[in-house]
Amino acid sequence: MTARSVLWLIGSLLILLLAAACSSGGKAAKTTLPAGIASPTPLAAVAPRASAGCAAAAPAGGATTQQISIAGVQRSYRRYLPAAAAGKPLPIVINIHGLGSNIDQQVALTAFEPLAEQQKLIVLTPQALGAPSRWDTEQRPGNVDLQFIGAMLDAVEAAACVDEARVYSTGLSDGGLMSSLLACAMSGRIAAIGLVSGIQRPAGCSPQRAMPIIVFWGKQDVILPFCGGLGPALTALLSGTPVGSATPACPPVNQAGFPPVEDAVALWTKAEGCDAKPAVAQAGSDVEERTFAGCRDGAMVRFYVVADGGHTWPGSAVLEAVSKTKAGAAIFGYTTDQIDATKAIWSFFTRYAVAR
Repeated sequence: MTARSVLWLIGSLLILLLAAACSSGGKAAKTTLPAGIASPTPLAAVAPRASAGCAAAAPAGGATTQQISIAGVQRSYRRYLPAAAAGKPLPIVINIHGLGSNIDQQVALTAFEPLAEQQKLIVLTPQALGAPSRWDTEQRPGNVDLQFIGAMLDAVEAAACVDEARVYSTGLSDGGLMSSLLACAMSGRIAAIGLVSGIQRPAGCSPQRAMPIIVFWGKQDVILPFCGGLGPALTALLSGTPVGSATPACPPVNQAGFPPVEDAVALWTKAEGCDAKPAVAQAGSDVEERTFAGCRDGAMVRFYVVADGGHTWPGSAVLEAVSKTKAGAAIFGYTTDQIDATKAIWSFFTRYAVAR
């Protein structure tokens, strides 16, 4: 069994745990934004750039499943439009699921759509192909997933009133890797990215501008450990042995091409000319905030390190419930409530736009 097959099994387990968490009446997601995580930059004042859809009749609000053909294959995505926003150019957040996961899981665990209704933004949640479902996260010609994301944006910008200066991407795990790729390949279109338990700077990455990035990672992640490589949750399942929640993730048993997270973050900060040393503060009792300022083009890299966190989305009410189950704790680990990744990502995004 390959590592990706194991991750698919983990994704299947997550489906069951999410269903149990939701049916047990997990606490409702809060949508109040934090007071602010940093002062505005001049990029926040960039004028909205209205898409062609602003001249068309506004589609109905709410969530719909959309289909689009890419290289002869039907692809799907969920489009969420807030109510009562006709004629106003709205920002977009692309919300990308992890390996072996799906649209419904990503919608549930991130709770971006309630925030979208409150803050008036469009959320697009695309579906990967394959069994297990996976994204092509390589920087190479002919990458059909890059074509899919680009065509999805084209379709939404034509149908709805979009602010083309404010398109953002975020994702969990493999979705973080895909968002990283978008930062490289579509930097003229993507204003900033949010990465949760998944980061890369692929070979050949050459964005047109410095990319603002916000990152979240748990130091006790046993799937993609903070120290790099594949975690013990994967290696145990690969070897057919029980997964133990107390198994140390570091040092990694198998590096498997995944560098330590701090090294991956450093690749971005160095390439973008950021200050070598971050400003460090506590964002919660178990959450350290590292801010790399001084980057080119007004960008910033903000890195949240969760001391006891696992391979999970900080602040997710659903994943907090999953963390309380035996299987969830052993594989996904602890989900902190000291910071809400969804709200912090959106607050960070509001500081940035693509200036032309």
